[in-house]
Amino acid sequence: MEEIKDYSFDDNDYGIEYRIALAYIHSQLSNESLAVGDVAKKVTLTLGKLEEIFKELSGETVIHCILRLRLEKAAKLLKETKAAVNKIAFSVGFTDMPYFNRAFKKHFGVKPLAIRKKDNLFPKKDNIFPKKDYLL
Repeated sequence: MEEIKDYSFDDNDYGIEYRIALAYIHSQLSNESLAVGDVAKKVTLTLGKLEEIFKELSGETVIHCILRLRLEKAAKLLKETKAAVNKIAFSVGFTDMPYFNRAFKKHFGVKPLAIRKKDNLFPKKDNIFPKKDYLL
């Protein structure tokens, strides 16, 4: 008779906690007071264990993950909306605009408005339909 294998997670596998932590972080990005301790409490782990899991599974600390996700969401909003930079920064949990600008430039290599200009997402009305030879 074949033995039934146990597929439950062992003490070294925290994939579920990691995914729960990421989902919680995503849901709390606009909360400017989101702290690593809040995330640890949500997944019922110590701060040290949570940091260890994040380092092992993602290669980054929890706080760097929160910062990265905030910046990525801000970049997405800059590309997809006409909202003011400060409103976008506040909507993803930043309360200090100089810090947001520095962090954004360090992460993406450009200032926040450059993302919008680079992609030219909101062209002037006269540029909406480019002239084509066959239309003339």
